[in-house]
Amino acid sequence: MPEPEQNLTGRQLEMVKVMDASGRDLLHLINDILDLSKIEAGSATVEIGEVATATLGDELDKSFRYQVEAKGLAWSMDFDPGLPPVLHTDAQRVKQLLTNLLSNPLKFTSKGSISLSARVARSGWSPGHHGLAGAAVVVAFSVHDTGIGIAPDKRKLIFEAFQQADASTSRRYGGTGLGLATSREIARLLDGELTVQSEERRGSTFTFYLPQPRVAATSAGEAAPAPGNGASGAPAFWRASA
Repeated sequence: MPEPEQNLTGRQLEMVKVMDASGRDLLHLINDILDLSKIEAGSATVEIGEVATATLGDELDKSFRYQVEAKGLAWSMDFDPGLPPVLHTDAQRVKQLLTNLLSNPLKFTSKGSISLSARVARSGWSPGHHGLAGAAVVVAFSVHDTGIGIAPDKRKLIFEAFQQADASTSRRYGGTGLGLATSREIARLLDGELTVQSEERRGSTFTFYLPQPRVAATSAGEAAPAPGNGASGAPAFWRASA
């Protein structure tokens, strides 16, 4: 039996792809609205478990490498080998947050690169943040792009629901202004923090600081390097680049 796609003309197939992408965008928007509503209402929950750092990185690499390269951009990922091999957190929430952070520059970057990195951090978050200051280990995930950047007076605005840096941004690049607002609230829900550094016309770096309990620190100190052919004995995906 022939595949359904074989019965469609090129134009029809293109329209089907557009409808599929639009449906996915709509589902993503609905999920963001529901998540943000639950978090703001205080009814959101987290399910703390374990996720292998290598698995998280590999999934994100597979999800975004093709999308970034399809736009003609360079993609790289650098997970420091000193990271805890296992993260104790809500894996679904962390992946949702990082997916939002990586999806954002796909809209606003027309040339250059998008990168994801992770390291153990000892500073960088807001002074007096008890969840991070008292953590045994803090893992910092950073997403860097060479996109349009954000003006200094707009950097707080982008974390508000349905807001973007400029009214023309939505018209030109699309988006609803929900992704970063949801990401900030997820970071807070996980007792972490989301920060941004940016320069207009040069790009932005969003960093998610995730606290880890004492058990993660112990695991990081005792674990042997995972097998692989990456640099410094780390798994290969930890040094991934286009």
